[in-house]
Amino acid sequence: MIGLENFRAHFKGFEDHYVIIGGTACSLLVENVGLNFRATKDIDVVLLVENLSTAFAKHFWDFINLGEYSNISKSTDHRNFYRFEKPLKPDFPIMIELFARKPGELPLFEGSHLLPLHIADDISSLSAILLDDDYYNFMKQGVRVISGISLLDEYHLIPFKAKAWCELSNRNKSGEVGLTKHIKKHRKDIIVLYSLTKVSDTITLYGQVLHDMRTFLNEMILESTQDEVSVNTWKGLAKLYRIDNQNI
Repeated sequence: MIGLENFRAHFKGFEDHYVIIGGTACSLLVENVGLNFRATKDIDVVLLVENLSTAFAKHFWDFINLGEYSNISKSTDHRNFYRFEKPLKPDFPIMIELFARKPGELPLFEGSHLLPLHIADDISSLSAILLDDDYYNFMKQGVRVISGISLLDEYHLIPFKAKAWCELSNRNKSGEVGLTKHIKKHRKDIIVLYSLTKVSDTITLYGQVLHDMRTFLNEMILESTQDEVSVNTWKGLAKLYRIDNQNI
């Protein structure tokens, strides 16, 4: 991925201040075991509020300035979402999307000029998920460092993908168009991530995370009744997350 090595080197020593989720996390997890993953160009970064510091904020803005990002935007609503695009330096990530739980978690420094950004529904949805205490606390439990980059591990990334699948599917059923590709992408990613888990492992889910994972698995098993391989995959996931597949 373009710019990942620069990101890794620049944020060395700050691994406990952030976690990467989404496609980049999937890619790093899959490539860590010697396999290939679909190409991705953006880095989704979540700030870990408990460990944030002025030093990290300044270090982050230094990275943006070094990359000479020409398009820097911030959401106009109450959610704290930033997007950094079009770096003039070719060896920096093409896009960085940064999520913070509360306003002011990424202080601005002199020379930081932000454009207003109307965020799309998928970004708005992820921002809302991260504001949910159940999901945020669950995410913190799954932070893992691979080759100097802090990311969400496969066990904790799967429920985030399942939540995204559920929300996109509901919007698709309501008549919104253009979502089929993204729905299939999340389903495929979950299958790939599940292949990285160990059969003997189990993870206990609580609250909204448990509710959403149960909903996802129920939908998957219902649509896969004629496909024994798929059914076994979903039942394996139910076992992984200690969900009784007789009562999904």
